[in-house]
Amino acid sequence: MSRVLPNGRYVPDNPKGRGKKASDHVIAKWINKYRGFVYGAMLGDATITRRGAMATLRMVQGVGQKEYLYWKYGLMRQIANEPTHFVSQAPWGVRDTWFFSASSSVEWQRIWSIFHEGSLKVQSGKRMVVPKIVNRRILDEIDPLGLAIWFLDDGYLHRKHRWGWLCTLNFTRDENELMARWFKERYDIDVNVSKHVQRKILTYWQLYITVKGMEKLQRIISPYVPACMMYKLLEPSTGQGHLLRPLTVGRDEDALRTVGQPAESPEMSDRSRDNAWVSIDEG
Repeated sequence: MSRVLPNGRYVPDNPKGRGKKASDHVIAKWINKYRGFVYGAMLGDATITRRGAMATLRMVQGVGQKEYLYWKYGLMRQIANEPTHFVSQAPWGVRDTWFFSASSSVEWQRIWSIFHEGSLKVQSGKRMVVPKIVNRRILDEIDPLGLAIWFLDDGYLHRKHRWGWLCTLNFTRDENELMARWFKERYDIDVNVSKHVQRKILTYWQLYITVKGMEKLQRIISPYVPACMMYKLLEPSTGQGHLLRPLTVGRDEDALRTVGQPAESPEMSDRSRDNAWVSIDEG
C-alpha cells in the first residue's frame, strides 16, 4: 500500500509503472488523431504539468473511480505510464487518489498554451495558478468521444427529473454562454447558463442541460461510456463501446503489444474489464 509521509508526500505502491517513455513523434501523431479526446479531457479533470520546455498530461481520480481511471489509461496506454496510487494529507483529512501521466513531451506544452492563452495567474488557496480558458477553436475540436470524457469527468445527472449539468464554474459568464451556443449549433443540445451565488458575494456560472438536451447527449455519448460510469446515463447503454480497441497510432512494437489487452486494475469486474476499450472508427 502507498504510505503518507509526515510532509504530505507519498510512497507509491507501483513505482516501476512510472518509467515508460513514448517518443515525441508518436505522441504528436497520437494527439493529432485523438485531439477531440484530449480537448474533452482538458475541459474535464485532466491537467498539464510543465517543467522547462517539456510537459505532461495527467489524469487523476478519487479511489472510488479507480475503474474509470483504468479505463482512461486503457485508451492512452500507448503513450502513458501505468496508474499509481497517491495518498496525501489534505486539510480535511487523507486524500486517496489514483493517477497516471502521459510521457513528457513538447507536444503537451503546445496543448497547455492553447488552454491557457492570455490567461493570468490567480490565487488558488496557497498557490498561484493559471486558469484554463475555453474558446471556439477548442470547442470545435471536441468529437463525440471527447464530449463523453468531458461529461463523465464533470457532468452530473438528476435522475428523478432527468436533467443534468456540467461543472463549468471555473469559466467566465461569456465562456459559459459560448459553450451553450456551441452545444446547440454543433449537436443541437439545449443548454442554459445558470447563475450561482456563494456567500452572497461570489458569483459563478455553469451549464444546465435540459431534459431534451440530456436525451440527445446520451444518444451521442452512450457508445463510449464504460460500465463503471453507466450511472451518469438516463438509460443503460446499448452502444458498442465494449469492443476491444485501444487509441493507438502507427504500427510500432508498443502499439502492437497493446492491441486486445485491456487495462486492468486488481479489483475490476468482468463486465468492467470488457469495457476497458472503446470502439473508434478509423479516420
